[in-house]
Amino acid sequence: PADSRGAGATPRSVGETPELDVEAHSWGVYVRHKLQHVCCLEAVVDTEVIDDQVIISEVLRGDPCRCLCWSTLETRIGLRPGAYELTVNLYDADSEDMALLTWIEVEGSY
Repeated sequence: PADSRGAGATPRSVGETPELDVEAHSWGVYVRHKLQHVCCLEAVVDTEVIDDQVIISEVLRGDPCRCLCWSTLETRIGLRPGAYELTVNLYDADSEDMALLTWIEVEGSY
């Protein structure tokens, strides 16, 4: 992914499934989440960094339609070098799912 903060950096994929990809960069972390959901919903992404924990909360809200759609949510978080526990949570009107729990290592300078 192109990102001015990551220019010249070599991304390292640290976790990958068909729907969720995590890349550690010298500037932080990039997360791409491809998900299927009912249509007509708005996605809101919130991030929080507490010490060595990075929490990404993806919230789908609105009035759902009677069809299915695919969306790709992309999140970039600037982090200082170090090891972090990364959690991605997905919330909708009916459920809360932990989509990912993993450790990432950010090397280099911020």
